[in-house]
Amino acid sequence: MQHPDAIPAIIEHLEQQLQSDLRCPKCNHDHINRWGTLKHLQRYRCKACHKTFTALTGTPLARLRKRELWMQYADSMLSSEALRKAAARCHVHLSTSFRWRHRFLKLADYLNTPVLTGIIEADQTMFRESFKGKRKIAKRPVRKRGNDNKKRVT
Repeated sequence: MQHPDAIPAIIEHLEQQLQSDLRCPKCNHDHINRWGTLKHLQRYRCKACHKTFTALTGTPLARLRKRELWMQYADSMLSSEALRKAAARCHVHLSTSFRWRHRFLKLADYLNTPVLTGIIEADQTMFRESFKGKRKIAKRPVRKRGNDNKKRVT
């Protein structure tokens, strides 16, 4: 299996983000040990729940394979290539291309989402109401279908 010579910038960013607030993603405990490496990524182990994790755990990139092709696939996304063309460019299956596209789009939201703190107040909440399947609807007027008989010229 080929390993990349350098870790892509996205993974470096995720590792720096994890280092700034090193907590277990499972139990949120802050007593963490370094626990070797896993595929060129630092691995950590929680002292409380004994679970191991990396910087990718809990992110949209978790459990995705072929890390060496991610940057090439990201380039194909930036150049607006279709799924089939991007799959052929990276030599992956179409279903893999579809999965990667959606995970990379989720990653963009994940990295750009600010953490909300404090009290949040909402003034109005609107809910759509469905009358599907109801035979008697008293809240709204009956819809008229077809031609209006009053406008008919005889």
